[in-house]
Amino acid sequence: MKHLLRISLTVLIVICLVYGCTSPFVTTSISPAPGTATGNAIAPTAEVVLPTRTCGDYFIVDAMINDTGPYAMLLDTGAGTTVIAPEAAKAAGVFKRNKSITIDRFSAAGRIPCKVQDIDHLSRALGTEISGILAYGVFKGVLLTYDYPAQEIRVRKGAFDESELTHPGVVPTSKGKTPYVNASVGDVKFTVLLDTGSSRSLTLKKLGRFSFEAPPTPTGARMRLNGLFIVESGRVATDMTLGPLRLSRPIIHNSVSNNLAGQEVLRDFIITFDQVNHRVRFARPDGSAVDAPIEFPSMHGTGFAAAPRDDRLIVRRVFEGTPAQSAGLLVDDDILAIDGTPIAERGCEHLEYKPPSGGGGGGGSESVELQIVRAGEPLTITIETDVLVR
Repeated sequence: MKHLLRISLTVLIVICLVYGCTSPFVTTSISPAPGTATGNAIAPTAEVVLPTRTCGDYFIVDAMINDTGPYAMLLDTGAGTTVIAPEAAKAAGVFKRNKSITIDRFSAAGRIPCKVQDIDHLSRALGTEISGILAYGVFKGVLLTYDYPAQEIRVRKGAFDESELTHPGVVPTSKGKTPYVNASVGDVKFTVLLDTGSSRSLTLKKLGRFSFEAPPTPTGARMRLNGLFIVESGRVATDMTLGPLRLSRPIIHNSVSNNLAGQEVLRDFIITFDQVNHRVRFARPDGSAVDAPIEFPSMHGTGFAAAPRDDRLIVRRVFEGTPAQSAGLLVDDDILAIDGTPIAERGCEHLEYKPPSGGGGGGGSESVELQIVRAGEPLTITIETDVLVR
C-alpha cells in the first residue's frame, strides 16, 4: 500500500533547484584501499562501492565537506549545483564555493560551486534528515554508476574505453551540467533529463504536443521552492523512446520547467554516467536486451495533494471524482498519521516502491487510514484507493 502514498499523496519529491554552472576547476580522485601501499595506483578498471543508504530509491551518502562533518547528502544527477543547508554550510565554512567533498575513498577538490539553502521541507518529505544535495558535476572525473537493483553507487577512475562505448545501451548525453538524452513520442522529438532526484517516472513539458488515450487528469502535486505545483497525468497513445529504452504507452505527468525521467523509469537498470565522453550506459541486471519494452501499469491513488509542515501534512487539494473526495477529505485538513504511523515518525519506508495490486491491470482496492484534525476536532478517514490513470 505504501506505493499508493508515494504515487498520489503529494509528498512526491522532485528536487527543484536553481541550476548553476559546474566549475571546470574541480579534480576528482579515488584513494587506495586501507592497508594498500600509498604508492600503488588503483587499477583503471577497479570500481569502488561508496557507502550509501537508501530512502526509497534515493541514495544518501555521508560526506565530509571542507574536512568537516560528516553530513548526510542526497545524490542527484538532476542537480547542477550542490546545495548545502545553512547550519552545515556555516560549520564547513561554505559560501558560494567549497574546497573539498570526500565520500569514503572518493574525493573532489577545487572550486566546487554550491548554494546555501534551507532544505528542511525536503527532509520532512523524505522522512529522514539530510544536510544537502550533491550535484552531478561533483563526479565529473569518474564513471558514476547507479546500480538500482543492487542498491549500490559505484565509482571508477576515468571514462569508458572504446570497447565500452560500443555497448548497445550507450547513448550520448548533453554536454551541460546535467545529463539529458534524446527522446521521442511519435514524431515529437525532445530531450529528457535523467534525474535520480525525481521520484516520478516521466515528467514532460507541453503535454498538448502528445496524443493521450484519455485527457490528463489531476493526480497529485509536488513541492517546489515557490509553493505547490498540481500534477496532471495521462497515458499517451503511442510508444516513447528514451535514449536506448523503449517505453510502451507510458503514463506521463506535466512539468512546469524541465523534461525529467525519474526513479520509476530508472529503478530497474544499472546506469553509468561518463561525463568525460558525455555518454550514459543503460544495462539490465540479467544482461537482457536494453530495448525490451517497459510496461506502465495503471496508476492507483487516493486523489488528494498535501504539503508537509512540521509534524503533519496539510491537505491542499482534493480532486473531483476521486476516492479522497468520496471519503469526505477536505482542504486544510491536518493529517497527523497514516495507517497509525505519526507523520513526524515516518522514516523512509513510506517511499518504498510496491507494485500495484493485480500486476499491470486494474488491480484490487486497498485502503488508507488517515488520522486528521479538522477545526480542532480529531477524525479518522478511510480512503479506498482506485485507478487514477488506466
